[in-house]
Amino acid sequence: MNRGARADSSARMTTARGRRAPFPRPFPPPRVRVGVTRGATAPSTTAAEPESEPPTRDASTAVATTATAALVRTAKIKLKLKSKQEKEAERKEKLEMDLDFCRMNKRYDPEVIQREAMARPVALVRRGATVLYKFWTLYSRRQALQAQDARDGGNGYATAFKTTLTSLGPLFVKLGQNLANRPDLVDEGLMEELTQLQDRVPPFPTYLAMQMIEEDAGRTVGEIYESISPEPVAAASIGQVYKATLRGGGETVAVKILRPGTRPQVVLDLFILRAAAERLFDDFARKNLGCPATLLVDEFAEKLLEELDFQQEALNLRDFKRNFSDDPSVQIPVHPKP
Repeated sequence: MNRGARADSSARMTTARGRRAPFPRPFPPPRVRVGVTRGATAPSTTAAEPESEPPTRDASTAVATTATAALVRTAKIKLKLKSKQEKEAERKEKLEMDLDFCRMNKRYDPEVIQREAMARPVALVRRGATVLYKFWTLYSRRQALQAQDARDGGNGYATAFKTTLTSLGPLFVKLGQNLANRPDLVDEGLMEELTQLQDRVPPFPTYLAMQMIEEDAGRTVGEIYESISPEPVAAASIGQVYKATLRGGGETVAVKILRPGTRPQVVLDLFILRAAAERLFDDFARKNLGCPATLLVDEFAEKLLEELDFQQEALNLRDFKRNFSDDPSVQIPVHPKP
């Protein structure tokens, strides 16, 4: 380039005031100016992270599967815990039932009955004399009554036999009920008459029953029951039943009351009956039944003393309901609440 061209170029680069204009910038100026204060950290020049994208369908399915698995594990744990609690409840229930069964295993002991009876010698002699007199009177009338029955076709002797048993009290009424199921021991006419003892036993006075309720409960009948039937709805050999409504809840219940003086009298009668069986009927029993007469008395006494225990009877009812509540072939009647 010649000198004239350089001068011309230098002149074009000089402004009107004689100052040199800056060289043109190689890059365009930024559109946004970032101000940096003193002491502040300069912004990072690294590229910004892209925004997170919404979860895909596979990710949603995985989350749902994990939640479902957690729910299933929780349900299994709860089921296992419930099963463990139910097993523990069943174990306690079975233990309670076994203990109840053990309590009823041994209720009758002939030696215990003998000691109790011999501890009351005066009452034992009087009771023995009463029993002997009643049966001697019946035996003395037997031939006349049977002859009368043969003439008119009646049933006088069977009626007298039933009346004698009824007058002697609960043990002999229960004995008559058992004989009513033994055609191998009594004839048909007598068996038919004795079947009436199953549900036609004369009741004892109601005022005695109310006294027994108040003595056992320590409260008046009116404080316990809102209402109670004035007469028993049923009477049996060892007790009778009244229909009542509990005060407060209004629940209808059956009140079963033991006949007065039943236990002391039964003890005396068992001793007398066993002694008579051993001395008077043992040969007959061995020849016709193939066992000692005392064995029959002992089995009869065991069942009778079990029936006198109303607490055991309540446990039996509880166990029966528990064992058959889910059995459709067994129907348990329930009185509807008012």
